[in-house]
Amino acid sequence: MHVCAGRLVLLNDRYLETYKLSPEVVKPGCSLRDLLAHPQSVGMFVGDIEAYVADCGVENEGKRKSVVTLGVATHEDVTELRRREQELARTRTFLNTVIDNVPAAISVKDADDLRYVLTNRADEDIYGLSRDRMIGKTVHELFPDRSMETIEIRDRSTLQGGTVQSFPDHIYSSVSIQKDRVFLT
Repeated sequence: MHVCAGRLVLLNDRYLETYKLSPEVVKPGCSLRDLLAHPQSVGMFVGDIEAYVADCGVENEGKRKSVVTLGVATHEDVTELRRREQELARTRTFLNTVIDNVPAAISVKDADDLRYVLTNRADEDIYGLSRDRMIGKTVHELFPDRSMETIEIRDRSTLQGGTVQSFPDHIYSSVSIQKDRVFLT
């Protein structure tokens, strides 16, 4: 759609289809008021046409304003995009619910800097920390007073190997339950 001096100059068929407009009414030469009145009549424009025209600075009581004399607008139908975003949000919520309720500790780290990006309830229980405190941090930031080299070495080895790896048992003193626990990773 292209509007110059308050009159429609150019539009394409897709614009008419998107807004369910009649090509007999909305066509080159029609005023901005007429351009808005038709979509308003079919429920595609809600608002005060006069206020909209005044805000655009196109004309005021027959006197032309110099604020806006040329306008180009593009309109994109994002209905499908919004539907996919909603579906993605539902899927993410479902997966988070599943991961959160798995009894085994699950944590996911960024491959570059080994910062936590996901952790579940079982992981929170082991470390005695909430996920809000863990997400975005490394083990060294979370436990500066402890030696966490073993965890980092194993993480890096797994990333470099590119395959699933199993490591010997290691002992971790859990802050939350005040006793040593043995883990297989």
